[in-house]
Amino acid sequence: MKKFYVILFLSTCIMLTLNAQPTLTYNNNAPEIGDIYYMNFVDITDIGPGASGQNINWDFSSCPLISSMNQSVVDPATTPYGNDFPEANTAFVPEESQMYSYALINSTGFDMYGYVFDAGGIFHYSDPAKRMKYPFSYNNTYIDNYYCVGTVQTMTSRICGTSTVTADAYGNLITPDGTFNNVLRVKIYDEYTDSMFMDQTFITVSNCTQTNYTWYSADSKAALFNYSINVVDEIIDTNAYYSSESASIDEIDKNAFANLQIFPNPATDIININYELKNKSSINIKILNQTGQEIFVINTNEKSAGIQNEKININDLPPGIYYLRLGNNYGKSICKKLIIR
Repeated sequence: MKKFYVILFLSTCIMLTLNAQPTLTYNNNAPEIGDIYYMNFVDITDIGPGASGQNINWDFSSCPLISSMNQSVVDPATTPYGNDFPEANTAFVPEESQMYSYALINSTGFDMYGYVFDAGGIFHYSDPAKRMKYPFSYNNTYIDNYYCVGTVQTMTSRICGTSTVTADAYGNLITPDGTFNNVLRVKIYDEYTDSMFMDQTFITVSNCTQTNYTWYSADSKAALFNYSINVVDEIIDTNAYYSSESASIDEIDKNAFANLQIFPNPATDIININYELKNKSSINIKILNQTGQEIFVINTNEKSAGIQNEKININDLPPGIYYLRLGNNYGKSICKKLIIR
């Protein structure tokens, strides 16, 4: 009988180990000023985010590396736009400083209050988007409504949306950086409308969804892996990255671009893009709307160093203010504002 209870106890311990799951907490998982996150973007063509549930195994180890960047967590007062977000106590600044994000992070959760594009445009949430509650564990869920107004010169963007946040799975994760056991996956599903006005005159509205899957361990502040699916007026874009302690692109001259020109600008149907490529590289051209959503993407074959030009048909894009981003396969990019009439 004693042997039976010993075996039962050991079996229970094994089951508890198999079903171990992390709980995300403010002390262990909330971003802190001084943190630096290294993000390695990967090609996820034909690879989905995987199943939900208990004891799931996700393997993203074979995803090819596309580019790398880092993001610093800083005091908002040290940024150019800190005074525009008095509610925030935390700011996120990418390596290229193309967009500053502002949030209030405390023991109850993570509230996003807005962001600013270097190329122009301040977006402020009067009703913040709650990105996380603490503590948070498997099967926890909540629904949050948010409202944001963005202004760029005479253009105004009004974003009204709802998030459904669920810890939908836990298990073991493999990335190109290694194997992580007992990780929690958090799914954020956003459904929102982006209404655009010019001088208070309504122009157009976009219907958008974003499904974001993020994997965490019990003590990871950065996402171990992130998989995002964005849909803007039925145009689908996916991207993914994994975190590492250091960027993994070989050090070469990454200041790859010069003399980026877009003409005509404003444009109606066709734009020409001229630039100088300083190193041999493949190129991606992306057009982003005012919320940062990628709505148009072109990936080119490897190009030789020198003067380059591209021609893009923009007939299908509604009038408004956009941002054209030119990037290479070493993680460097350059951005310019594009006006479509």
